[in-house]
Amino acid sequence: VRTQRYCTVLCRSLRRRANPDIRPPNPNAAAEWLLNGTVRIPLSRGKFAIIDATDAEHVLAYSWMAAPYRGGRYYAVRKQGTRHIFLHRFILGDLAGTKTDHRDGDGLNNTRENMRTATNSQNMANRGPTCKNTSGYKGVYWDKKSRLWCAGIMVNRHHIHLGHFQDPENAARAY
Repeated sequence: VRTQRYCTVLCRSLRRRANPDIRPPNPNAAAEWLLNGTVRIPLSRGKFAIIDATDAEHVLAYSWMAAPYRGGRYYAVRKQGTRHIFLHRFILGDLAGTKTDHRDGDGLNNTRENMRTATNSQNMANRGPTCKNTSGYKGVYWDKKSRLWCAGIMVNRHHIHLGHFQDPENAARAY
């Protein structure tokens, strides 16, 4: 019984450590210095991260991997023990209570010009329409009761109704 319990605990910890979504990068690939003052860092899965040349020495001291995230996005990460360190947090500094927002939505573009420290509310405002969106526009939804398109926005956790409209295009203009 004791051997079985030990084996179960050991297998569980090994499963946690062996994450199939994160693979080590190709050690034969070298960083590519670009003319615009940026560096292209090879990651796993055939992906590349872009950083500023000023950050290259600090970043290239570690091995980085491409980790898939929601919505088909990828982020550059490295493992430190059991923790995953994101490249964008590594470059800007890991400030508690804040998030790092990529202005262009590309998690692999880690140039300082493309990143900013943001609150959760600011970070969520930079998102596009969700996969459940039926109108094709952010902030526009169908109201079954009134049988009209509505526009709404969320500010500091409060929903602000912007009006009812006959078509989603006019509702999107109000947003």
